[in-house]
Amino acid sequence: MLPLQQIEMSYEMADASLLAVKLALDRKRWSIGFEEYFSGIYLAHREALLAFWRDSKKLDVFLRDSCGLSEPVWFYWIDFYMSVRNDAKWKEGMIVPHSRALNVILNEAAKLALKEAKKSSGKPQLGVEHFVKALAAHPELQFSRKMLESGMKRQALLRTPVRLKPRRRQD
Repeated sequence: MLPLQQIEMSYEMADASLLAVKLALDRKRWSIGFEEYFSGIYLAHREALLAFWRDSKKLDVFLRDSCGLSEPVWFYWIDFYMSVRNDAKWKEGMIVPHSRALNVILNEAAKLALKEAKKSSGKPQLGVEHFVKALAAHPELQFSRKMLESGMKRQALLRTPVRLKPRRRQD
């Protein structure tokens, strides 16, 4: 069983996945790539990414340049996200596979989360910090290189991140 199949996603990552699917479909992609997935994280939980950047404006520029999210597009996606995040009908049956490279990174992120959970004897949960760390560990990927060069705090990748307080679902 792959590491990603052994772990639960945090609300941040689950929300990001929902947006990544919609973004990939709108872009007529056959699979979800780094651009869509990272955009999903940014749109749903930008604050989770801020811990890894020295300057929030550099994060915004990175997303605009590397993921194709401009401000008008961002507002469209926020409205979309707010309208579907609790709509179970929309989430059912939407299957868009991850790209091969994204799948590798997500599995490595899941391994990091499993390792962290063993140390703390907690329930393993894949979070934004695991995804960012796994992605940063692969500078051979063009997306990772651009991300690392965009003003990231390298020391934030080394230390154990402070977990965000889990959000409660509004059901």
